[in-house]
Amino acid sequence: MNSPSQPPPGFSNYRWVICALLFFATTFNYLDRQVISYLKDYVFCVPAEQNADFSTFSARDLNLPSFATKLNRSADAVSAYIKTNLSASTLAALENYSSANPLPLQTNLVENLNALIRSKSIYDARRFAGVTLRPETQKLLALNPQGVALEHLNRLLLDDAYPREISRGGFGWSNKDFSFLTTAFTMFYGGMTLLMGWVIDRIGTKLGLALSLIFWSVCGIANAFVGQLVTMHLMIRSAFAVGEAGNFPASIKTVAEWFPKRERALATGIFNSGSNFGAMVAALVVPWILISFSHELGWKMAFILTGASGFLWLFFWFWLYDTPHKQKRLSKAEYDYIHVDDEAVAKEANGDKGKLAWWRLFGYRQGWAFFFGKFMTDGIWWFYLFWLPDYLEKQFGMTTRQVILPTFIVFGVAIFGSIYGGSIPLTLVKKGMPVYKARMTAMFLIAIVPLVVVLTQYFGDVARFGGMAATLAVAMIAIGAAAHQAWSANLFTTVSDMFPKKAVGSVTGIGTTAGAIGGSIVQLLAGVLTDAFKSHPQTAYLIMFIICAMSYLIAWGIMKALVPRHKPITDL
Repeated sequence: MNSPSQPPPGFSNYRWVICALLFFATTFNYLDRQVISYLKDYVFCVPAEQNADFSTFSARDLNLPSFATKLNRSADAVSAYIKTNLSASTLAALENYSSANPLPLQTNLVENLNALIRSKSIYDARRFAGVTLRPETQKLLALNPQGVALEHLNRLLLDDAYPREISRGGFGWSNKDFSFLTTAFTMFYGGMTLLMGWVIDRIGTKLGLALSLIFWSVCGIANAFVGQLVTMHLMIRSAFAVGEAGNFPASIKTVAEWFPKRERALATGIFNSGSNFGAMVAALVVPWILISFSHELGWKMAFILTGASGFLWLFFWFWLYDTPHKQKRLSKAEYDYIHVDDEAVAKEANGDKGKLAWWRLFGYRQGWAFFFGKFMTDGIWWFYLFWLPDYLEKQFGMTTRQVILPTFIVFGVAIFGSIYGGSIPLTLVKKGMPVYKARMTAMFLIAIVPLVVVLTQYFGDVARFGGMAATLAVAMIAIGAAAHQAWSANLFTTVSDMFPKKAVGSVTGIGTTAGAIGGSIVQLLAGVLTDAFKSHPQTAYLIMFIICAMSYLIAWGIMKALVPRHKPITDL
């Protein structure tokens, strides 16, 4: 006789094919979502060219490899003039420039260019004879400006002379404006997840997830065509959030249908690691797009190419997916194994569809435990997603190209946290521990790990740790991100541990709404703090990292107080 914990003879693994489909859906979900974090200091929060404060150069304004090549090889009058105004150390760094060690040239060149535009007018009719000046440059030139306006003119002249080598002005948003954008997305995402969970419980996972992906992909592409106004981006990003809101309720419901309880945390951890993989892909692809296209076109292509990529997934979803009782590729042995430790197996004609008044869910402490768990911790992940590139640029002066590797590493490490975190309860169950106790024990251990994030700013002190500061700070954040994903994999699975399958989508939707409320608070706080401490952003990020470190233990305590023992819902 077969042990209930072991796969029976004739067992197959088609459920893991389904898990792979969910993984890639989540990958595209987060790839599209992550684009705006790389645009913050590329166009969103860069001063508009029309503003007088658009003058001073920073490292991120220069496409250094291209600019260095042009200065070294070009014989045009503007390049020759710039070189005559460079210091000896900058000229030496230019001659010996290597992309493997760009810092000497980057630091000196920025300093020299800023000194150049502040000294006197760089305009000379013969010098700029081969340069096409934009109307705004010509208009300002005709006014014969002085002081700050002269610095502005000189910056515009250099932008016109080097349209691919020097970034032009941005949208002129504040940090708070950017936080409004991320908050609008977070709120609509959470609010619509509540609705999408209800919808998916009725139309089923196959159609629900497909429609979600189509809608968010179209809206992601549309983001490229809304101009520079904050309000327009708020509107289209909110619509984008409506589509993205269907991904997690559909995925969690699919896991509940396709996996026995003992494997759900692992399956959730695997598909949820697609969020990290999507962020990793974004770390490679989005900066590459921005660098490869012109400044005016780069941000638009980032939206278009990432949005269009998701349509590839639809073919495989419709080809390979169906609910277990309809899936012809599923063996009887695996079907029985999927339901091996259910308290009751509902064999309804509608499969994954059922009628449920979701307001009733608020009457259960088990639901409130999940809601508070999401409220306290989801915002931490949103913070890592949307603000990590900004932190690296503010704390360490990294450019668009330089943030690629550290962001890739952070989200890559988080994948291991997601998968390993999901396997911890399975290990404890195999040792004889009840499922719910194993889940909560794992979550307590995981909640301790993010405390290391408090040390991020200590290790990120360049004066104390020199060239190792960025590496050490990124390591702390990577550990925190991995812990979040391990926590999230187990938190999502508490829903299917305690609620019947027909309610999983709705409970997940309500919990994600709670997470969105908490996430919105975190986003707004990040925007307010980075504006308030604009001259010393290290303080703003220290406060944020303390919040990131403490949230999980507080959340675990609330959850344990609400549901001290496993008590599944049987009266829905």
